[in-house]
Amino acid sequence: MRRCTVATFTAILVMSIFAIASAQVVLDYAVVGFETVLPFHSELIDAFNASQSAIHVNIRNYAGDSENVMLEKLAVELATGTGPDILYFNDKALPAFAAAGAFADITSFINRDLSKEIDDFFPTSVNAYKIGTEIYGLPGVLHTLTIYYNQDLLDQAGVRYSPNWTLDDFTTVARRTTRINAEGITTQWGLNGFNWWPAFLPFLWMHEGDFFTPVMPERQTFIPRANAPQSIQAFSWLQMTVSEGLHGGGFSGGTAALRVSNSSEGNFTFGENWDYGHIPLGPSGTRASRISSTGWVLMQASKHKEEAWEVMRYLFRAENIYRFAELSNGLGSRRTVVAKMVTQSNLLTKQHKSTLLEILEYSLPHPSCAVSVTSIENAIRTWYSRLYSGQIDALTMGNSLQFDLQALIQ
Repeated sequence: MRRCTVATFTAILVMSIFAIASAQVVLDYAVVGFETVLPFHSELIDAFNASQSAIHVNIRNYAGDSENVMLEKLAVELATGTGPDILYFNDKALPAFAAAGAFADITSFINRDLSKEIDDFFPTSVNAYKIGTEIYGLPGVLHTLTIYYNQDLLDQAGVRYSPNWTLDDFTTVARRTTRINAEGITTQWGLNGFNWWPAFLPFLWMHEGDFFTPVMPERQTFIPRANAPQSIQAFSWLQMTVSEGLHGGGFSGGTAALRVSNSSEGNFTFGENWDYGHIPLGPSGTRASRISSTGWVLMQASKHKEEAWEVMRYLFRAENIYRFAELSNGLGSRRTVVAKMVTQSNLLTKQHKSTLLEILEYSLPHPSCAVSVTSIENAIRTWYSRLYSGQIDALTMGNSLQFDLQALIQ
């Protein structure tokens, strides 16, 4: 009988290891985000890799100094027939890439494996990844707009915040908390944050106006509405508050009473006596906030969709959403996760983070369109900044932006 020599045994062992390694599916996981966020992803992906041996996930990001540059690099990859298996990116670009056939429909996977959990995700955020009846991904981290208010400045002005305040109440608070000294110099402002155009979205929507609206459910046809009467009414409110000098100062420095901004800012230090506030009720009694999200999509070109979905299903677990939201300085995409975050926050701080959970229920997605996101946002930013700086009036804003959007969308 022939004996197995040490050399022969070693060769067999090496061949076996090679065979096992060859059988392992290797997935490409790409992030539309700066390199600094990769450690957040690595913590979960490393845990997934360690939990099993059939799949190995490699992480990378698209280099660039802006999200738009990163999306352009993604588009180049897709045009050349390459690209990742799993992509993590901002939902506002989804309609454009989905219309180009970049993403795989994961509805059947959700029905098979997440049917008992999908209702735990905030519906608005799920809809941001949906076109018609097809779902292309799910969110991981959410950000919503809230009103930050400085209680000390409100007390000094003799005004108060109410969860059910109206736009008139909100404007009155802004006026009463704006201070002008004896020399006619403004030393304190009522409003802050409106130099960033997304902060205006709740005020546009509460008037039932919009920059453009999608024809549902397919979200491939879009109607510009910048010069609709409701939109002009919202622009007129902004023009009025600008002309009255209500905008300016700094919330963190204590020279602005109200700030409209992302919920993630609440994790920074504003001092002690501040809190989260609801969006005011509009003229017709409605209100809406803006929600943005980043999440995972499955790429159509992936040759390993089942394995890629296995990774995504792992990431969508409540405990992993919770951890990823913590690392990313955002809110989780699942109600139970945000509720847990709220409970823990309320034990540690005096601020009522539970307000954010309530705001998420009436939030709408960030405007997105199946054409160039960059061009559309540039048009909005251009005309909005001119209105905010007092260079144009509301009607000029609406008509000028409408002209540009019609050229881009239709």
